Amino acid sequence: DRTHKRAPTLSIQVAGKNPASLCEALGRQNILCGAGHFYSWRLLEGLGIDPRVGVLRMSMVHYNSEAEVAQLINALDAVC
Repeated sequence: DRTHKRAPTLSIQVAGKNPASLCEALGRQNILCGAGHFYSWRLLEGLGIDPRVGVLRMSMVHYNSEAEVAQLINALDAVC
């Protein structure tokens, strides 16, 4: 079982919002994230997502604090 070596990654789409624009807006709020297809072109197509647009991706690891998670949620609320 290799799951203990993995870090959770969350990819989302927000209706009516461009992932790259959201990524830039979150960056201005000191939230590190990414936007794109992340080499998962066929997966995105299978999910009905245009890979050229992609998704907004965020990652969390064991050292992220509850305050950082709250900061992310608040930043998402502000830009979405």
